[in-house]
Amino acid sequence: MKVRPEGFKGYEPVIGLEVHIQLKTESKLFCSCPVEYNIPPNKNVCPQCLGLPGTLPVLNRRAVELAIIAAKRLNCTINKISAFARKHYFYPDFPKGYQITQYDRPLAQDGYLTISNKKISIRRIHLEEDTARLLYKDKKLLIDFNRAGIPLIEVVTEPIIGDTQIVERFLRELRIILVRLGVSEANMARGQMRCEPNISIRSRGEENLGPKVEIKNINSFANVREAMRCEIERQIGLLRKGKKVIPKTMGWDDKKKMLVPLRTKEKSADYRYFPEPDLPLLKIDDDYIKTLDRSIDVLMPDEIRKRLKKLGIPSARIETIININGYEYFSTIKEYYERITKKTNDTGIINFLTTEVLGYLNVNNLELSEFNIPAQWIAELLAQVAEKKITSKTAKDIFNIMVSEHRSPEEIIKVENLIQIEDPQILEQTVDMVIRKNPEIVQKIRRGKIRAIGVLVGYVMKTTKGRLNPKDVGKKIEEKILKGNNGA
Repeated sequence: MKVRPEGFKGYEPVIGLEVHIQLKTESKLFCSCPVEYNIPPNKNVCPQCLGLPGTLPVLNRRAVELAIIAAKRLNCTINKISAFARKHYFYPDFPKGYQITQYDRPLAQDGYLTISNKKISIRRIHLEEDTARLLYKDKKLLIDFNRAGIPLIEVVTEPIIGDTQIVERFLRELRIILVRLGVSEANMARGQMRCEPNISIRSRGEENLGPKVEIKNINSFANVREAMRCEIERQIGLLRKGKKVIPKTMGWDDKKKMLVPLRTKEKSADYRYFPEPDLPLLKIDDDYIKTLDRSIDVLMPDEIRKRLKKLGIPSARIETIININGYEYFSTIKEYYERITKKTNDTGIINFLTTEVLGYLNVNNLELSEFNIPAQWIAELLAQVAEKKITSKTAKDIFNIMVSEHRSPEEIIKVENLIQIEDPQILEQTVDMVIRKNPEIVQKIRRGKIRAIGVLVGYVMKTTKGRLNPKDVGKKIEEKILKGNNGA
């Protein structure tokens, strides 16, 4: 059964989100163990991380600051007094039997984020410690405590979202904001940002919410989208058969692309919350909040959109640039872009960033912050294209050499002799030579298979290492073959 989000035929989903984001601190939330990634299991641990008896938590000041900065940019009210509590679990990733979090007195509340002209209400933002990581290997359950105690904020929305596309846009916008602020790297592949959608279904027009099902710890936008679709279909299917939806917690199997029941849905009473006795109340005054607010001087996505729009960049391209977390990178070549477009109205720079650069990052699973090619090199390369010193095809080849050998475009162009050929005689001679060597393709073109011209263009470009303009090559081939002059 395929359920389309715009219809649901008499039903509507109601979605609330819980988003866990690891804060970008040097140490953990309640101890001095460093926060590092790609390290051997259980390297950065101490008695506090392991939940050993007699340990006492000491709150990380920087984590509090980052949480406040995030909450302010998400239009939340910062509570002058907040408190930590113990949330009791009995799972192996919590050896002490509870998580230190915030419950009835969170750090911030009553915020919002506007997505597609729709205000998504944020109920609360609170601080808490992350869990250890569970690994299954050779039918054994292994625990890595490196992640235990890393500081998190949990962003909780109101259950008002009725469109899965809005959910995805909200998550993308949230991620961009947090990364821009330096609050988190929010790398979903590393688990630095994890989403837990809570989904219920009700008859269209009804006010009361249906039973809620939570999907735990999803770490990619694609998986969030697919998991929500599957759960909405499952619940609507049950309701149409006259069956009840049982509140429960589900997991998402990324490999099998299916939901897996984990446990019945807990209620607050099941966690046996009570105030954390080893931590005092967290008190924050107005001057401290204002100081933190003034310390952050970065553009938010909406302002970035306005500035990019003024450059004449199409909306779709703007969203691509913003979603690759690329404005810092893009802004370093902004002057080049303005100069080039004022002279030529060429959009090649945007195309290059959103195809070559973004494509390389996607294939190699890299963040833009991990890209080791200086922005100045990209600017120099694209300036050469705009000034018609090299072709766009040559620029792509140079880019591939740049990322594999880490050489500047100036050096590559000079050493490989890649300056665009402007000599019409060389164009003529090369086209004639390719036509003579490929009589079968020539006959196909004369019989009406015009697309075969592209094959000959490819041969010419390969012969000249991409130094001729492909448009000029195509015109010359068409002129010679279709007008009867094959150059032989």
